[in-house]
Amino acid sequence: MCSNSSSGAISPYVCIILSSFLTLSCIASSKISPMETSNEAGFKDAIIAACDKHQEDNWKTDDYHAYIFTDVYFVKYGDYEALWPEIQTQLHVAAYAESLEYASRPRIPKVLHYFEKEKERAYLVMERIKLSHSPPDLPGRMPEAITWLATVPAPDGHVLGPLGGGRIRHSFFKNYTAPFHFRSVQQLEHYVNQGRMKLPSRSRRWKDPFSITNERLIFTQPDMHDTNFGVDEEGKTVLLDFGEIALLPESFARFTLSSNEKFAPIIESLGLSGESNMTMMGDIAYFLGMVSDAKLGASAYAWHGITTFVVGLDADDFPEAGNN
Repeated sequence: MCSNSSSGAISPYVCIILSSFLTLSCIASSKISPMETSNEAGFKDAIIAACDKHQEDNWKTDDYHAYIFTDVYFVKYGDYEALWPEIQTQLHVAAYAESLEYASRPRIPKVLHYFEKEKERAYLVMERIKLSHSPPDLPGRMPEAITWLATVPAPDGHVLGPLGGGRIRHSFFKNYTAPFHFRSVQQLEHYVNQGRMKLPSRSRRWKDPFSITNERLIFTQPDMHDTNFGVDEEGKTVLLDFGEIALLPESFARFTLSSNEKFAPIIESLGLSGESNMTMMGDIAYFLGMVSDAKLGASAYAWHGITTFVVGLDADDFPEAGNN
């Protein structure tokens, strides 16, 4: 039986189709279990048809969101490049949570299946967690969840940003999205300093350049909206929506949390550094929001003492470079 919400609920007929193709036996905490070949094509077709119908019927409405759900399943759909980092991050955080004692961790929605359609649109199928309505203690649970998230270790080889690659999504950047896929802290630091140097000289209030090279990197949630947190029917805190969670320097975590006084306890509990960067980041973020070219006309970057000149964009939309 489907939910009666108009924003993402789907017809009872589609609910029956999905239930016939996907069972809880394909849940996996650290990887996506393959479906039986005989069921997979029909399952995918049912998901695609339901999502297409939902978009066709609702995309003009003010509360349109790119997801559908039944009583059991929650399906997000959208651009392949946007969903792939989200699923990798969610799987990693969920796997770490599962390795801990149940009482010491928040609940993470389990990923049931993921597939793509011609490398353009992707579909992420998760368990649907039924949440308590407007829990009064949610504001107090949010700091605990974010503090826990910061303890999640990064996987070997991952340096910066969302898992699986892609651009950082954060309010510091124009349109909430980094202009490049930054592959190192040094590249991100250099970009911010490029923005600093683009400011009018009268607006440069700092003697020292922006620096994050020696900061901790932590998993953080740049979107601190209440709807990204919840409490399930058993009273367990739930972390929702991994579309913007990424491994970021402390200054970027602090920049998010400094937007509201109610998040001050999180800054204190995490012992975040980066306070000296906050005013500078605020001024640069305002400037980036005003300029037409968020890439700042970048034609050269200097990292580790090596000057590299941009000769084009690679497959990840990051400047290809050749040493001078």
